[in-house]
Amino acid sequence: MLLSKVYKGAHVSVIISILGFSFLVFIHELGHFIFARMTGMKVDKFSIGFGPALYKFGKDTVYQIALLPFGGFVQIKGLAPEPGQGPEPTSQTNKPKNLAELMDEWEHDGVFSPVEEYEETVQQAQAKQSSNPEDLSEEIRIEESSETEEERVQREAEEMEGSFLSKPLWARFLVVSGGPLFNVLFTLFVFAAMFIGQSAFSVKGLRFASMVINEVSGPAQKAGLQSGDVLVSINGQAIKDFSELKDQTINSQGKALTIAIARPPSTTDRAYRLGSVYEECLQVLSTSSYDASKECEDTKGISLYRGVAQQDWPQKSFTVTPENLSPDSEIARYRIGVAPEWERLGGESTWQSVVLAWDEVNHLMSLMSSKIIKGLKGEESVEVASVVKITAISADTVKRGSEWFLNFLAFLSLNLAFLNLLPFPALDGGRLIFLAIEAISRRPVPQKLEMVVHGIGIMFLLLLTLWVTTKDILSLL
Repeated sequence: MLLSKVYKGAHVSVIISILGFSFLVFIHELGHFIFARMTGMKVDKFSIGFGPALYKFGKDTVYQIALLPFGGFVQIKGLAPEPGQGPEPTSQTNKPKNLAELMDEWEHDGVFSPVEEYEETVQQAQAKQSSNPEDLSEEIRIEESSETEEERVQREAEEMEGSFLSKPLWARFLVVSGGPLFNVLFTLFVFAAMFIGQSAFSVKGLRFASMVINEVSGPAQKAGLQSGDVLVSINGQAIKDFSELKDQTINSQGKALTIAIARPPSTTDRAYRLGSVYEECLQVLSTSSYDASKECEDTKGISLYRGVAQQDWPQKSFTVTPENLSPDSEIARYRIGVAPEWERLGGESTWQSVVLAWDEVNHLMSLMSSKIIKGLKGEESVEVASVVKITAISADTVKRGSEWFLNFLAFLSLNLAFLNLLPFPALDGGRLIFLAIEAISRRPVPQKLEMVVHGIGIMFLLLLTLWVTTKDILSLL
């Protein structure tokens, strides 16, 4: 069970999983770091992990590995203090303000302007309450400023030099988006490397889109599907490629699927398309029963299908029930038993592998977006996994082999990019929203106001993390 996977001593697979996750964090923070350096920002600290430093070096920029590996940060001058470290007690950011006051300050820019008419400024003010009006007083002490206006301007200029806020909008946008961008690039690299020399749909004769079944087995064979059939739709929904068949199979959760096909009169009337093979979800080891009453009568009239003249190929519908081959595992493996025509591609297909990898990234990002939208509408439940569950699933992929583990890391890296781009406070997407507001209004949102909003977001994320982690731990007991 899952519990034994996580708490079985210092299991090698668990250690590798933790290192793999830490590597993804490193990739993410490296994106922020590189763009910060490229745009001339001063990076005070680059940390992999949170908490006390286990090892650190560097002078101008401190590089460190911290105790808790599930996270990390890049401390850029003027962007935010180190996690857990507040602003200086004397800084203006540390003065207590409520949200209404902060919004009012943004509307009245003069509150941020220095008082240049006086060399003496109000340094301290105290007040007291009393029922006697004569006792009501306000003591204001005026002290001479310790620095001249010229010295103050010079000091503030030095403090701003190399800071996040001193850079143009485009530079700040690059720095904030650099983390998710590097996660996406890592996913692209892994997917492209896997596509090179791997199986892909054959390219024979005319190159037009089609969904030809090359091999059948298990439930698909039992249902009556044959090699050479052309997939038309699943549950009444037209499909463009085998990735959609994979998605429908996974989303079915083992429920029956109605698969419509067009059957050519001879095996020579076929069409092919370049694409990717999903052997894991398209081949099955066991069979399930087929409901013959669900089969439709032969129909005529298919004259054109995705640009392919099919000469009135008869169309049929079959009911196929996917089966979960690993019911005791955290990773469900549903298969229906069909596979496309394929051929081995050589090293000369490097560019094509990049194209296929990009298609796969786009496809996965679309799935994630759709999942979030349906979750917000209440149409689907969105399950959030804690570090405990992610480690367990990752450890399971380690046991299955390096290719499984790399594929999971690539998928996890893409998830990390996607989640960080959500427009939520404290995430990269939340910071991009503030930059977008600045671009539209042509003035930055006050840093104090932004820090309050991000602080609320951090509190929410911490509570969510605590709840999800507790739920996952309780599910193990």
